[in-house]
Amino acid sequence: QIALFDMADGGSGGALVDPEFTALCDAELASAGPAAALGFMFKEMCRTGYIAEERLSLNANFAPQSVVWRTASPEGEEASCTLEVSINCSKPELAVGVVRKSTPLAPGASCVICPENVGHKPGLRGWSLIVGGRPFFLQCPPYPYCELHTVLVETEHTPQKISEQTLHDLTDAATQLRGMYICSNTDLSGTGASILQHKHYQLIGKRLPVCDAPTAFAVSRSSTSGDARAAMLDFPTAAVRMTAETAVAVIEATNALLDSWRSVEMAKAVGTSLDTHTLSFICSVQAQDSPASSESPGGFEMIIIPRTQAHVTSESMHCIKSEFVGILEAAGFGILPGRLKTELTQVLLENQPLEGELTKYEHWLQQLNISRKPDHAADLASSPIAAQALYSSFVTILKDNSGFDACDHAIAKKWLAQAGFR
Repeated sequence: QIALFDMADGGSGGALVDPEFTALCDAELASAGPAAALGFMFKEMCRTGYIAEERLSLNANFAPQSVVWRTASPEGEEASCTLEVSINCSKPELAVGVVRKSTPLAPGASCVICPENVGHKPGLRGWSLIVGGRPFFLQCPPYPYCELHTVLVETEHTPQKISEQTLHDLTDAATQLRGMYICSNTDLSGTGASILQHKHYQLIGKRLPVCDAPTAFAVSRSSTSGDARAAMLDFPTAAVRMTAETAVAVIEATNALLDSWRSVEMAKAVGTSLDTHTLSFICSVQAQDSPASSESPGGFEMIIIPRTQAHVTSESMHCIKSEFVGILEAAGFGILPGRLKTELTQVLLENQPLEGELTKYEHWLQQLNISRKPDHAADLASSPIAAQALYSSFVTILKDNSGFDACDHAIAKKWLAQAGFR
């Protein structure tokens, strides 16, 4: 087992996880940058066997598609956005309400992501960093969702809690790891994080679809900390793209939106209970080619997605995804369970009878008016019928999980106005 020991500078008040591996990652970061350092982590975890690379090759990745999510009506024009869907055959499916199977823990560990597990789980290594003035460490998940996917874990076993401190963590991590997207799930069950007892963030190198969604309307906020601009996005899930030139400005403006969303007034407007309200975030220091970079060159981009426990995936979509919807999915990157690769091949490509495990798809086929006429595709990922079925389903799932109806600009404007945006 790899031991923990006090930080050499004594200023962190914490411990360094896996010092030898940390030194290697630090050197890679200094010489080649964040993407190279995280790529080094991934390769090492494949080499040690912690990540089973051959399992990743089984995933079915569908090409990104422009999807119509709102049809034209007297209330508004047709709207479309780009989404992406994958079937992850490495990740075990965990349905909402189902108790996770207990996993053997390292001595002294309180949960599966505690630092004591580094060096105890075969092949797992960790990279220590200081984020928000506190010790954290990066580790690869055993089943990465996308490019450079890693998990940023606070070294101390402390509960997941969305607060102003969350925003300090996100902006600090984004500053240190420029070009990466630092993602925070929520702090309420059924709306994001699967491990609520230990604070952690998701880190990826992939720009998610919500980041480039069209703007429905934009407002701004001025303060002594600096100006911030908020674009309400034309996207199936209600979301805001915030831009500001400094961390202080983006933290202050985002915290105002957090307070506004967690207000009695917003709970009343949405028709939900106040204690069900929470938020998800994606923070980055803007790349020069991002849509927001022209609005605030070199500054911060914060995607803010309101969530509530009252709005979750409808039962009719549980055949496609019965798990909670996390931040990457709310941002337009669908991560669907591995069983679909077999079951949808049987339903859509082979036109097998809807018997046994396949009976659950009968209502789904009718609801979305999905054709079962074989399209002679070589596999599920290359089937136009399968792609249409999954993207239609994903749009429905995103709408189900939206904090409020993304077409309801009156509620959106109320939320923003309460936070001082005009």
